[in-house]
Amino acid sequence: MRKRFWTKKVRILLIAAAVLAVAVTLGAALGQGQGLGFGQNLFSSLVTPLRSRIRAIDRQAVKIYDYIYRYETLAAENEALRQELARQNAAFDEAERYRRENQRLRELLELEQEHTDFSYAPASVIAFDTSVWESRLTVNKGTAHGLEEGMCAVTGTGQVVGVITEIGTNWAVISTIFDVGVQISSRVGPYTGVFQAFRSEDGSSRLQLRYLAADAALKTGQRVLTAGSEKYPGGLLLGTLESSGLDETGVSRYADLSTELSLDGLEQVFVITEHDTESAK
Repeated sequence: MRKRFWTKKVRILLIAAAVLAVAVTLGAALGQGQGLGFGQNLFSSLVTPLRSRIRAIDRQAVKIYDYIYRYETLAAENEALRQELARQNAAFDEAERYRRENQRLRELLELEQEHTDFSYAPASVIAFDTSVWESRLTVNKGTAHGLEEGMCAVTGTGQVVGVITEIGTNWAVISTIFDVGVQISSRVGPYTGVFQAFRSEDGSSRLQLRYLAADAALKTGQRVLTAGSEKYPGGLLLGTLESSGLDETGVSRYADLSTELSLDGLEQVFVITEHDTESAK
């Protein structure tokens, strides 16, 4: 833009200079032949409009130059601000990564302090697979890290996430407690039953503890825990009792549960690889 402008100005100035030179020559010639006063008068008459035009062009050129200068200055400042923002965003992302890592380590430490007889394998969630009937997630640990099919995964607060249903050398699929195919032996107070998810008519997941004794005395707010097995320990939190009633057969009782588990934003789980079977029940 600037290059085209200055080329045009140079041309205009050259033309104006040529016209001015012709006028000076003509004025001098006329001054010698007819008197200096007449030559000066003619010269001034020819030059004055040119001077006004040149001054107007010069003022316009200054305005355009100032505009170009301000534009380029603002563009440079904008680019500098963009680079500074990028640096700050990178620093923020790095700080957030460290914050999340510290949070995970604190959660793992709390888990290990609460259950000193458990061994955990932290695993990062790398994929989700959710449908009407299935609710599964894939983690980046597998048999090479001591994981086995049937092992239980929990959050940093000890909430059960699900059990491993498929596994490879460096990956494992965990079917969550929202998967209708998952059944976990559970207990609430002195009563035992089977924990399982069901799909409601609206497509939402409904958690229940089924096959309880018909005369089971249950209270809202009771904690529902795992009963324990060779693959996962007892006493792990599954949910909280909301309501109960007799099932369709009338010979056993069921309980509807609520859970604080949310898969949204879940980034890491802790797979229990070892536990004391007797003390965990």
